[in-house]
Amino acid sequence: MKQSRKNSGAAGGADLTGVAGYARAGDVKSLGKGDGRFKLQFEAGSDKVVFYVKDEDVEEVIPSGKAEKGYRFVQVILRHGSQVETEIRMLKDARNIQDPGLRRLTAAAVSSVSSLAG
Repeated sequence: MKQSRKNSGAAGGADLTGVAGYARAGDVKSLGKGDGRFKLQFEAGSDKVVFYVKDEDVEEVIPSGKAEKGYRFVQVILRHGSQVETEIRMLKDARNIQDPGLRRLTAAAVSSVSSLAG
């Protein structure tokens, strides 16, 4: 899942690329600050669709709302050239599914533009 937003703080505005999902509420403050990777869930508490992001690829983490059931929704703004790994477990045993909608979920999400005004 790829999302873009305009950064109104940059001269003329710049497109930013990110991924959004649910993280454990206690982990939100540490996202992007480690030396490994972290996961975001498409649905809170479900591992059916998971996005993996390397800490080094994070430009900014934007939490949204309050924690519910131990999870919090976040938007992760990616650095230029970053990639997001998507794991879809609900399709693990499926074969030869011809669904254009699934291509969007399984396509590589690569950040092409990223700039934040300081």
